[in-house]
Amino acid sequence: MGGNDETKIFLILISFSLFVNLHGSSGKIPENLSNNTKIYKEWINMGLGHGTLPFVINMAISYNFGYRSFHQVAYNFFEDHPLFGTPLHIVRAINYGMGVRKTNRFLHISIFSGPAFSYIRREYKGSERSKKTVGIVINTQLFIKPIAEIGLGVELYYNLNFEKNVSAIRFSFHFNNTK
Repeated sequence: MGGNDETKIFLILISFSLFVNLHGSSGKIPENLSNNTKIYKEWINMGLGHGTLPFVINMAISYNFGYRSFHQVAYNFFEDHPLFGTPLHIVRAINYGMGVRKTNRFLHISIFSGPAFSYIRREYKGSERSKKTVGIVINTQLFIKPIAEIGLGVELYYNLNFEKNVSAIRFSFHFNNTK
């Protein structure tokens, strides 16, 4: 696949995600709010976890925001370490997702899906190979918030792409603008 084809696929995936989200959003404003009140929420998650292969380390940060529908921009980093030696695979992924969220005073649950752009570096017997690819990401978040603005929880992540599929479970900190 040439770089131009990957760009086209990435744009198609973004368009598809936008269509699905716009088609599925209700656009309703809660009855107890005036027309001038907005419920704009944003939150940041930072986490460290373990991937599917042995000795895979995963770090991630995501910015999540929304008014009527919710969006996510995230950066994920994976390193596949053998027991001794240099990493065999390094995967860096940037993704954009759209999703839904349910929250109350002590709990936050959300799920996002959308396109991703991944940069993958492989090392094998002294040689190195790099590849750029596109894919689709699913990210679920479950946080317990002992304080309204701060939480601790678990994220599940899966990146399906053309080169190296990666998944992870990570423990994350959650910071939001809830009052």
